[in-house]
Amino acid sequence: MKYQELISIKNDMFISKNAADMIMYMKPGEKMVFKKNQELSLIVHKGEGELSIGKRRVKLKEKSTIISKESTEKIIVALTSMLLFIHIEAIA
Repeated sequence: MKYQELISIKNDMFISKNAADMIMYMKPGEKMVFKKNQELSLIVHKGEGELSIGKRRVKLKEKSTIISKESTEKIIVALTSMLLFIHIEAIA
């Protein structure tokens, strides 16, 4: 399992260094874990992933976009084989 740290580029937008290159060469079943802190993490499998925010978990598939609104929380995740992008507006 490979670990990548998410880095904040502006406001609450996160990217990971070298993530695009590493995801392209992942083998089926291989996992990559992205972490920003104890509350935010993303586990990526080849073609799918799992976003964990605290105790909440969201399953993702390649090229899916998820928009979740719960109280003041809004999460948008776009995952493709070339790019990992996470935008979190607010987590209550």
